Amino acid sequence: MLLASVQSSHNGALREHKERCYLRRVQHALAVRQLMGSFATGHEALTTIQAITTSATLSDTEKVTQIRALLVAREAQRLLDTETLAALQASVETKVGDEEYYNITSQRAVGGSKARTP
Repeated sequence: MLLASVQSSHNGALREHKERCYLRRVQHALAVRQLMGSFATGHEALTTIQAITTSATLSDTEKVTQIRALLVAREAQRLLDTETLAALQASVETKVGDEEYYNITSQRAVGGSKARTP
């Protein structure tokens, strides 16, 4: 009976650990997709700025005005990109390994005692 209880607790902790790992992978993939889209949009903006600066038909004042308008239009997206990048960096820096598994098992331990980490 004790063995079945220990095995059940182990299986539950392992399942929760796998669920957390899967959730992190999904969040990571979403953040990467968003940043790739932002990269493409940023590349388009640079291409537009290049076309504006090399235009022979626009005066310098018109060039600056058009570039400023482009930058203002991209400001909200830039702020979102910054937040997405920060979240992605945090998720990359967070290790998902045995330590998390041991934290889960220690939370499930009877009486709240901490499981030993190797």
